Amino acid sequence: MSYLELAKQGKNQWWRYLLGFFLILLAWQGIGLMPTFALAYWVEVDQDETTRFNPDSWLFEGLSATLTFVDIMAMFLFLMAGIWLVVRFLHKRPFLSLITPLRRISWLRVAQGAAVFAAIYLTVGVVGEWLRPTPAGEMEYVFNPEKFLAFLPVALLLIPIQTSAEELLFRGYVMQGLGLVMHKWGAVLVSALMFALPHLLNPEVYGANMWIAFLPYFSIGLLLALITVRDGTLELAIGVHAINNIIAFLYVTVPPYDIFPSVFVYHGELFTWETVISEVLTAVLFYWVIFRFFARPPLEETKP
Repeated sequence: MSYLELAKQGKNQWWRYLLGFFLILLAWQGIGLMPTFALAYWVEVDQDETTRFNPDSWLFEGLSATLTFVDIMAMFLFLMAGIWLVVRFLHKRPFLSLITPLRRISWLRVAQGAAVFAAIYLTVGVVGEWLRPTPAGEMEYVFNPEKFLAFLPVALLLIPIQTSAEELLFRGYVMQGLGLVMHKWGAVLVSALMFALPHLLNPEVYGANMWIAFLPYFSIGLLLALITVRDGTLELAIGVHAINNIIAFLYVTVPPYDIFPSVFVYHGELFTWETVISEVLTAVLFYWVIFRFFARPPLEETKP
């Protein structure tokens, strides 16, 4: 059974997917935002002028970086819970079927995806820096060992939860559901589009050319969908998405996320054609390398 065919398990009528998607969004963007609203109310009435909620970035100013980070990641715990409840009780199918047709997750495959993607991503970045050095003042070294090491465990715990929840939604629930009503390549393209569009609401996109900003998000979404269909499981996508966001938060971050400890902060224009080329090149190289040198046996042969 192919990855998309796993949606045939359990109850899969169209109205269940429509209702399920609504319930998942309610858990994510409804209930999941309650901690933010509660914290925003608290900083409004605490009579401390140094603390405030910034409605443009949806981040808190004057609070500890760790508390602010936990707050923005909390909604993804609700997203994960919403997906689990919908799949188990509305569709009455195993939650694991969103990830793999096998009886257990291969964490080695997850790690392979993360390691190979990190190596290619950083190599492309270094080569790009050599070909076109960043102008003076655009890249700032901000590494503070004490703050960074205190923040690191929280980031390494919560970022994979955030990215895994997004994978379970866009490459799992959505793409498998679309596979019931359209060709697999249509499901791949639509899921990548649905992944990219919400990211255009991110604060780092404000003021950017929307067409150019759309392309990096769409390219990574398309890569994650393609490797999931090709590999037959969600494992590679989970690893790739996690390490991509870990690098974005902890290695080179951008405003307004520079309130969190990292190694570098990039102050230049984030969305350019160079960014698009770099993202597409990274995606193409990863796809080639992972299936050329790290191909897994057919899933039928790896079943326990």
